[in-house]
Amino acid sequence: MFRAMKKADDRLPVLGRTARTLGVRVSAAGAIPENPPEFDVYPDAAGHVIPGWGLSVAMDHPGGLPRHRKPRSLGGEGRDPVFSLPVSAVGKVLNVNEDRPPHALIEPASRCSLAEYEAALAGTRPSWKVCDV
Repeated sequence: MFRAMKKADDRLPVLGRTARTLGVRVSAAGAIPENPPEFDVYPDAAGHVIPGWGLSVAMDHPGGLPRHRKPRSLGGEGRDPVFSLPVSAVGKVLNVNEDRPPHALIEPASRCSLAEYEAALAGTRPSWKVCDV
C-alpha cells in the first residue's frame, strides 16, 4: 500500500490529523457525513468509529495516488515523499478495504473507539518505508 505523507526527522511519517500525515481527519462526534465527505472518519455520539471510513491509500503502486498527492516523478503535483506499508502490518484492529481500486481504506476492523483506531494507525508507523519513486 502507498501513501504520500510528510516525513519526520526519523524518516518515518509524521503523525497527525491531516491529509498529509499518518492519521485521519476527524469530524465532530455525531456529525453526518457530507457528499463528498469532508472527513476521513465520523465518530458517533459515543466516540466510536466504524468500518467504511478511514485512512486513504493506493494499492499495488504509487501511481494509483491521486494527482495532487502523487509525486512529480510520477506525473503528479504532490510535494510529500511516498511511503509504503505491507498489508500484513495493519494488525488485528485494522482492516484493508479496497473500496474503489486502486484506492483502499485502512479502516477499523470493527466498531471501536476513535482512540483505539488512532492508536492502531500510529502503531503502524515503524513499518512505513520511504519509496524511491
